[in-house]
Formats: sequence, structure tokens, C-alpha cells
Amino acid sequence: MNIKTVRYHLSVLLIVALLISLFSVSTANSAETEAPDSAAGTAAENSHPFSDIADSYAAQEIRSLVQDGILSGYEDGTFKPRETMTRAHLAKVLVLALGLEEDGASADVFADVPANSWFKGYVGALLNTNITNGTSQTTFSPDSPVTREQLAVFFIRAFNLEALAVKLPFDASLSDVGQISDWARPHVSLAFKIGFLKGIDNGDGTLRFSPLDAADRQALARLAYEFKLNQALYKSKVQQLEAAIALAAAVKAANEAIAALPDASELTIDDKAAVEEARAKVEAARKLGATDKDFPNLSKLADAEQKIEELGRPRGGGIIGGGGGGGGGGIIRDTEPPVIISGSVKIGEASVPLVIGTNNEVTFNVDHALNNADMITDFTIVASSDTDKLIVTSSGVSRTVTFQNGTAHVSVADLLGPDFDRQGDGVSVGTLRRHLFEGNLELTGELTDKTGNKSTVKLKIVKPASAPVPEITSASAVIGGKAFSIHTNVPNYIAFIIDDALQDTDMFTSLTVAASSGAEALTFSESGQSRTISFASGTQQTVKVATLLGPALDPQGDGVSVKKLRELLQNGNITVRGVLSDTNGKQSPVILTIIKGNNDSVPTLIGAAAVIDGNAEPAVITSGNTITFTLSKSLDDSQMLESLLIHASSNADTLAITEAGITKRIHFSNGTAQATIKELLGTAFDPQGDGVSVGKLRSALESGNITVSGTLTNYTGVANNVTINVIVE
Repeated sequence: MNIKTVRYHLSVLLIVALLISLFSVSTANSAETEAPDSAAGTAAENSHPFSDIADSYAAQEIRSLVQDGILSGYEDGTFKPRETMTRAHLAKVLVLALGLEEDGASADVFADVPANSWFKGYVGALLNTNITNGTSQTTFSPDSPVTREQLAVFFIRAFNLEALAVKLPFDASLSDVGQISDWARPHVSLAFKIGFLKGIDNGDGTLRFSPLDAADRQALARLAYEFKLNQALYKSKVQQLEAAIALAAAVKAANEAIAALPDASELTIDDKAAVEEARAKVEAARKLGATDKDFPNLSKLADAEQKIEELGRPRGGGIIGGGGGGGGGGIIRDTEPPVIISGSVKIGEASVPLVIGTNNEVTFNVDHALNNADMITDFTIVASSDTDKLIVTSSGVSRTVTFQNGTAHVSVADLLGPDFDRQGDGVSVGTLRRHLFEGNLELTGELTDKTGNKSTVKLKIVKPASAPVPEITSASAVIGGKAFSIHTNVPNYIAFIIDDALQDTDMFTSLTVAASSGAEALTFSESGQSRTISFASGTQQTVKVATLLGPALDPQGDGVSVKKLRELLQNGNITVRGVLSDTNGKQSPVILTIIKGNNDSVPTLIGAAAVIDGNAEPAVITSGNTITFTLSKSLDDSQMLESLLIHASSNADTLAITEAGITKRIHFSNGTAQATIKELLGTAFDPQGDGVSVGKLRSALESGNITVSGTLTNYTGVANNVTINVIVE
């Protein structure tokens, strides 16, 4: 192993050693003034292990690291959180922590490191790790305090990230950015990019870094605590940065290749290689995560590909027919099957390209960046110039799309069917996403040209492979030794109904939860206590009731009886809120609601939740079969109220709501229905059937609460009145 490899591994190990040992020696005049074991030994039994940390912003971090045996203080029971550390002492700490041999000779380059100094060997050894190069070519400044910008440099170098740091532009939004030394700017910027440094609040919404201030022990404690807990997170963020650099370069190369192409009218067959190279660069960028929006001139490439295809097609090499005799003067008939060349979909005012694969496979990616409220109005399909028609079949019904000069403009209803476009004016992105929750959509069709040649077309509408935020994909409760599926078709909303069929003595012992790929942890919090479910070993975990609902419900750790749950549910449904996070640091809210079932002869409401931008928010069920949903102040006006999940008696059949003489019937399955806002509140609020914005509802509520009445009927015809209220907070 060469010396560079050794230095690399030492640099990576250095940060861990630093964090473990940094506080086991003094940062004052000598390391021997601190007693490493005096405070740490009593940390577990003393919530305030030191007398001087109560007002420190890092008090919690200091306590936690002391309990772990990582930090210690001074013999007098203090920690001295605001005391600084000299560069000489830091060198000694690092070298001793790594177990390196002192190397006094290497420190000879520094004029301010005396030959007989106690720290010379440490400085020389530290120099060999490339963690520091001194404050100049001839000085180390051993008696100077470690500044905040120096600390950022130490950490970034120890992470072995200096090469990446210098590649990236400085973009940290700091009020004192001009005070950061040029040599530290890349390191500080990267530390902020990955969230390792947070900055200091100025009180006016801006942040400062105070780069030249001395780094005190409490600042180091916070960084030590943060690094100890979130190493994987920072590694992931670094990977994202590197991926972003590669993506930006690939997108730039693709766009430059497209821009260099001649206009389609000027193309010749000699340009085929350039066109193919541009397409290859686009696909390479897509593999790195690029979407069609990253290529503003993609239509130029599609036109170029169509022209090259036409120039290269052997239109005169088909079958000669109708000649008779020996004249051989018949007409030439094309034998090549028609092909899809390009396409796009109109969304709002934008035109989004379709992805054309091999064998006439056409894919529309419902990208995460698309807004739920945007309307998809029509598709444009470009095929071989002599294409006549495309016949699309779904659910046994065929629809014909006609072409003119190889191009067809087709409505959503004609291409996807009336189920997606009942009004004939398109379908919202939100509605399409709800269809995709059950899986991708696929339609098959037959493309025919004017000479009768045919080819098969497959149209796919898909959601991106990775969710923008982690999702709960399924859940089941184990009661009385049996598993009961309890997940709804709304992401991250788990509704569990304690059905009448369950016996009081049955024990609810655990919950099995499956999450999307990359899910890392599900944390439930209540009364200041947090309980975390880890997905580190896979996307599915089984959790005890004590972890799920808290030890108050399950003090023995063996579950809770159905009888006890029913007693608790007399006062209303039990709702637990949590946060699901993934390895990329993304988070999404999770709601678990436990509802008391009802199988009485008279159908009743037992639970409800409003679906807002794909997330469920529980509504209140009160006596008199009334659902009340409150528009919270925390909701943004642009958010969309898409539908209402209604849980009723297990024998509930339909909810009938009459508006302007028209009755709409909402059907239940196993006691649950998902009603659109159009069905509940009428076309005035939701003409497209894809929801209503929070802003529009707030405006309507200025004149008073919105109230809708209906009739809930069970399978035997027994009915009960229902009221739905929408109020503003």
C-alpha cells in the first residue's frame, strides 16, 4: 500500500477518532488539567453532568455524548463550553487519537514550531495526513485558536471531500460571506451544501457564519453529535451532489448536441450519425435522472429523427404489383410497417415529450414535478408519413385515431377512454396519479398505413420508479394470531377498524408495515416521546404495539386487548401521527387511525379523512352522523383537496347526495368509500372531478360554513341521514 493510500485511509478514520477523543483532553493550557473520567462516570445518573452547560445551545448534545462515554469535562465539574482550542492542542489530540508516530522532522518547515516544543512531533505527523498544511508555507500558528472556517476545512478534508469542494461553485447564503478566507470558501460552501454546518441566525431571516471566530467546545460538541448520528445522511448528500454534477454535465452535452443539429429541412442522410449521437446523449442523461423538461429543444431532435427515418426508408424497394405480362411496369407498394417516431402531451400551457422506445412503445412519465391541478388535454403522435390510423382498444372498446401527413392530434377521451375524460376537456394530473396508485396503465393498439401494413403499438402511462417522498405501501395488524390488512389506497394513511366480529379477548400484538424502497425509519411522537421503527434491514418491519402506540397501552409488551381498545374508542378514534424518512433525507407524514367498528342495523359513520395533495388528514365524526373537516391555517392556498375517505358501518352500501335535483351515489366496499369533491360538494366547487384548491374553499367559506346533507343506506335498505361540514380554522 503506497503512502497516498495510507493517507487517504487515515483521513477517513481521522474524523471518527477526532469525535471520540476530542474532548478527552483539555483545550486550555494543558491536556492534563482535565479529568476525563470525573464527569463522564456520573453522566448516566445526572441529567446535568456539568454545572456550566444549562444555557449552552449544545447542552443536549453534550449530555448525550457524555452518556455514550465520548465527552468528559474538568475536575471541578465544569465543561467550559465556550472555551477555545489552540491549533497545537488540536494537533496533539488528533495524532494521539490515531496512534500515529510523532514526526518532528516534517515540522521543520514551520518556523514557529520550535525544535524543543512539546507539540512539534504532533504537528509533523498531522501534516503528513494532509488534514492541515499550516497557516502558510512556513507557519503553523500553534498558539492560535482554531477558527470556525479552519474547523470546516479540517472536517471536509477528514471526509476526503476537498477535491469535490473545489469543483462546486460557492453558493452558501451568508450575510458575512465576504469574511470567509479564499482558501476556506470551498470547504465552508460544501459543509453548508450537505447540511453539516447550519449557520448562526441573525434574527432577520438571514444567516451568518462568523468564519474568523474561535471554535468553542460546544460547537465541536454539536458537530460531533451530528456526525455521530447522521454519517449515512451526509454520505448520501455527497453522493447526490456528485450525481447532480454528472447529471448537469450530461444534460449540457445533450443540449449542445441537439443545438448543433441542422434544421430538419436541411438534414441529409450524412447527418444520421450526429442525430443518433444526440439521442444517445439524451438517453445517457435520462439514465442519470434527467427528465424531458431538461431538454427544451427536444422537439428539434424528434423532427430530425423523423427526417432521417424518412430519408433512410427504402420506399422504392417494395413489392411490384399489377404489371402482368413482360412489361414489368406495375406500381411499387411499400412493405415497411408504420412506426411511431415522436410524440408529446399537452399539459396546461406546456408540451411534454413522450418517450419513444423500441417496437412502438410510447411512454408518458407522470413526473413528480407536474402539479396535480394541471390539466392534460390532448396528445400529439408523429408516425411514418403514410400512417393512416391507430386503433386503441381497452375494456373491449375500440377507438380510432386518424392521421394526416403522419401526425395525429387526439383528445384524452379518444386515446385513453371516457373513464379518464368524462367532460371531454381532459384529465387532471392528480386524477391520473390516483389511477396510477394501483399500478401503471397500459393500452395496446394497431397502427396501419395507407397500403395496409400494420404494427402493434403499446401506450404506457407510468409514475417514476422512485417516489419523491417515502410511502407506506401496505400494513397489516396481528390480532388473535391472525393478520388483518389495514392499508387504504391513500399513501401513508393507515385506517384500522376494530370490527364487531373481533372478540374482546383477542390481543392486538403487532403491526407489519411495508414501505417504499429506500425507506429508513418511521418515527411516531407524542407527549414529547419518540418511538422509531427502523427499516434498515428491508422495506418491511413488524412492530410491537408498545412501539406503535406507546407503553401506556402496552406496559407488558405483549399487546393490548380488543376490549381495552373498544373502551378507549368510546371517547373517539385513536390517531397517531408519525414521520417516514428515507436514506436521501426526504420525509413524509404518516397517520395511523384506529376506529371503532359498528355493525348496527342502522348505518352510521365511524371515521373520515380528507385527502390533500395525496396525503390524508383525519376529519372529525360527531354525533348525528356528521363529518366535520376543518381547513387548517397551516394549509397553503395552492394545495388541492382531492377527495374524502369515509369509513362507515361494515354493512354500508351507498351514500346519496342530492344537489340541484341531481342525485349522486357514492358506493362503499367493506365499509369504506372514497368520494370526489365533485360528488360531495358539487360541480360548482369541482367541475373537473379532480379536486378544489384550499384557496377557493377559503373564499367560499367567507360567506359561512359549507354544509351538505345526504342519506347513508345499508344493504337491507335501512337509511340514516348524514351531514358533511367544511369549516375554516
